[in-house]
Amino acid sequence: MKHFKIYSRSQEKNKAIKQGFSYPALIFTPIWAIVKGMWVAGTIILFLTLARYTFLILFAKHYPFIDQILDLPLLIISLVFGFKGNKWWESILTSRGFVLVDSIEAINQEQAINQYNYKLHEKYALTNQ
Repeated sequence: MKHFKIYSRSQEKNKAIKQGFSYPALIFTPIWAIVKGMWVAGTIILFLTLARYTFLILFAKHYPFIDQILDLPLLIISLVFGFKGNKWWESILTSRGFVLVDSIEAINQEQAINQYNYKLHEKYALTNQ
């Protein structure tokens, strides 16, 4: 089971954010950042990735170790996003008006949101009896 924090804002779907390390942020760093609303960071990382490939195409014949040198900064950035990405996403959600409403243990995000919605339904049913 994983630990999720549930964020809510009126008239929008609830968001479940897994606590801890984010493998999607590690593996798909620029895409993950853009999808989660970190436009500037995602665009910069995407640009750096494209620049890396351009340098490899242009200079790999002359400098055999350039790929390792160019991989290191991108690896460090990806690791930082893996460790900090979910916290940053929480900050973005709260800056957009989302409020932390619950903390739930679940297998995945969908189950966490379903458990939260079920709790709300039960609470509503009890108060309207």
